[in-house]
Parts: sequence; C-alpha cells; structure tokens
Amino acid sequence: NGMVSLDANAIYTIVFTAVLAPPLVLLHGAAKTVVLALAFALGAAHQVFVLHVPGEYWAHVLPGTLLARAARVALAGDGGPLVVPWWQAAVGALFFFGLSVSEVITTRLRRLGHLSHIMIFVAACSIVAGAAVQGLLRQRGSPREAPVALARALLDTACLAAIGLVLRAHRHDGQPMAVAFHSIQGLLLMLLAALQLGGWLAHQLASEAHVSSPALLATRMLQAVGWLLNGVWLIEMALLLYLMPGRLGLHHVVWLEPPDDDEAVSTYLALSVWLCVLLVVVGGTGGGSRRGTTGGGKAAELADPEMSALVPALAV
Repeated sequence: NGMVSLDANAIYTIVFTAVLAPPLVLLHGAAKTVVLALAFALGAAHQVFVLHVPGEYWAHVLPGTLLARAARVALAGDGGPLVVPWWQAAVGALFFFGLSVSEVITTRLRRLGHLSHIMIFVAACSIVAGAAVQGLLRQRGSPREAPVALARALLDTACLAAIGLVLRAHRHDGQPMAVAFHSIQGLLLMLLAALQLGGWLAHQLASEAHVSSPALLATRMLQAVGWLLNGVWLIEMALLLYLMPGRLGLHHVVWLEPPDDDEAVSTYLALSVWLCVLLVVVGGTGGGSRRGTTGGGKAAELADPEMSALVPALAV
C-alpha cells in the first residue's frame, strides 16, 4: 500500500469533484443548477475519455451527488415522496431508460449481473418518473396529486428496497472491500425505504389530527440523513476504491500497512454516519426550513413551528 501514490489525473479529479459537487447539491435556481450540472457531466466525460479516469469512479460519484441533493429536497419537503420540477425528473427518467436500453444492446443480458443492472435502472426510472408526474400535477394544482402521492409512497418504497436487495448481493467487483461496500449500500437503501414510508405515514397521521410536532421535522431529518448517507457512501466508495486504473483509490494510498477490510469498512461507515447526521442537524436547525412548492413553482420561506420547537430541545 505504501508503494501506491496519487497521479496527477487523480489529484485533478479529487479537486474537480470537491469544487463542483457541493454547489450542485446545495444550489437553488433552475438556470444555475442546469449550467453546473452540464459542467459536471462534461468534466466527467473529459476525465473518462481523455484522462482515462476509471468510468467506475463517475458511475458512483454522479448518482451519489444526486442522492445527496435529494437530502436537501427531503428536508424541505412534506415527509412524502420527493417532488422536484417535472422537467428535471423527466430528464432523469429518460436517462435511466436510456441506460436500460444500452445495457440490453451492449450485453444482451448474458449474465445475471446484467439483469441486475436493468432492475436497478428500471426501479430508479420508476422513482423519477413518478416525481415528474407528481411535480407536474402540483404545478397545475390538480386534485389528482393526492392519489399519485399515495401510490408513490408505496411504489418508491418498493423500488428503493428492490435496488437495495440487488446491491446487497451484487458482485460487479469481487474485491472483499468492494463487496462489503456494495453490501452496506444495499442495506442503507433498504433503511432509506423504511424511513421514507415511515416519514410519510407520520406526516399523514399528524395532518389528519391537525398536529404540529418537532417529531415531524425529526422524521424529515432522518429521511434526509438516509438520502445523504447513501450519496456520501457512493462518493466515498469511488474515492477510496475507483479513483485510479487498476481499481485503486485513497484507501490504497493512505495506509502504510493494509488495514483489516472489516475494520476499515466499519470505520468508514461510522465516520460517514456521524458526518451526515451532523450536516443534516446543522442544515435542519441552522436558520429555518426552506419549504414551499417544489413542482416548478417559487419556493417560499415559511415559519416552521416544528423547527422553533426542536432547536431548544437540541440545545438542551
């Protein structure tokens, strides 16, 4: 491990990711987001096809960044399925549909692992397609949004759990460390599925009882942690295992003596959980909750009684 060192392309890739990924997660405004997303995608393509950075790196970083951005949407949402501007979700649905078609054409589904990829892409496409439909209905103020939201609460949960089940046993990289990372990713996605369904149920029951409680904000914070943790884990996997050709990364550079795989993965996970919870707590209690329409309308800053009740509770 001490013989492995970062090359110039790896250093450039780390800096590029560190500079562009956080703003893409946090940025508001359609025009700015689109410009930054295009720059991010073009930079990724340049690194893969010109600098020969492993494609596996960006195959983990790109979806990881989107999952981290979903955490912000969940924190500012209503506890139900994520709703984003319909055109953003529609682009995402077309993207995953294209990946599915490409997988069929290029692999002809010769192995079960190829079918696993299709299952992941189709489940992800289902989630973002539902978000597009609900976002459009919300933008139009349609009464049909309610039954769509109900259907999505169940379908999105099933899709997240299905992706988790596939990843838990997926073996696209047979290295013990990689197998452990993917297995944990699957478990984290199944946990996210439970958090999404539980948060939606809590908000529905509170709405019917006309109750406002800091526990509702806490459920959205847990949902945000779930989305952020899945995103951070993907990005972390890319940096640690797939930064350089030969499936090498920071894990192979930092340690002078190779650590035990189980100990290393457990330590990385513990640090990730702590960091994600800290970021969500700071974001959720540090200046109010940005809540409003997310189906293409203009978001509004609203007073949040759950927030004002939760802040002193955390202080105690």
